[in-house]
Formats: sequence, C-alpha cells, structure tokens
Amino acid sequence: MVDLKGVKIRSNEEIFKNIQSQMGYNLSDINMAVAQEEYEKRETYIHEIIDSLKQIQNNTANLASLVTLINKSNENQDELIEIIVELLSIAKEKDKKEVDSGFRRILNKISTFNGDIETVKSLMTFATSVMVILSNIT
Repeated sequence: MVDLKGVKIRSNEEIFKNIQSQMGYNLSDINMAVAQEEYEKRETYIHEIIDSLKQIQNNTANLASLVTLINKSNENQDELIEIIVELLSIAKEKDKKEVDSGFRRILNKISTFNGDIETVKSLMTFATSVMVILSNIT
C-alpha cells in the first residue's frame, strides 16, 4: 500500500480481493461457471448442426432413391410418378386435417401399388419423410 498525505491508495488487486470477499465468491468460480455454460451451449449447437446434416443426408438419399426408382420402373412408372406428385402436392395444404387425409390416401395407394417390395419400401420412406416435415410446419 502507498501512503500519500494520510490517504491510503490500494492497488487494483487489493480492491478486487476486497470486493470478492465482500460478495462471498471469487472470480475464478464465476469464470468456471461462464466457461461451463459456454461449453454446454457450444456442445448443444454442435449436436444441432450434426442432426441437421444427418437430416439433409437422409433427405438427399430419399431423393436419389426416388429418381432411381422412376428411372428403373418402366412398368409402373406412371403410377409411381402419380404417387410422388400427389405426395408432394400435400405440401401446399395449410389445414392439418387435409394433410392427414391426403397422407392416408397416399398410404392406401402405396399399399396397393403393383411394384416390388423395394419400391414400396422406398415410397413409404419418402412419404414418411414428407409427413414428418409437414407435421413440423402445420
């Protein structure tokens, strides 16, 4: 401490320690709490990005499989395209009841589709993906 004509001037460190002791906690505890909170936020953000990328990957795979199906399905190509177009047309619906009704109608068409099991499975996967997206919107 420095003494100037009876006035005591304390260093910043002394003032800081005094404030810490009066408040009942120290800066290192606060820094650790802030660091932990930042870490948790960053981890949550990273997981959200990874989940989004996985969804993009799945959606891209669904689209690729649909293009392949249409390309390879010579016999049922018109019926297949009709189901896909109808499925995508549900996206314009604003009413949840209309979306549900359209989805049921498409599921019935898929279940009576006269194609191989892999094609039906791909159609169901695509329809489910569209329905999940729409359920989050409507």
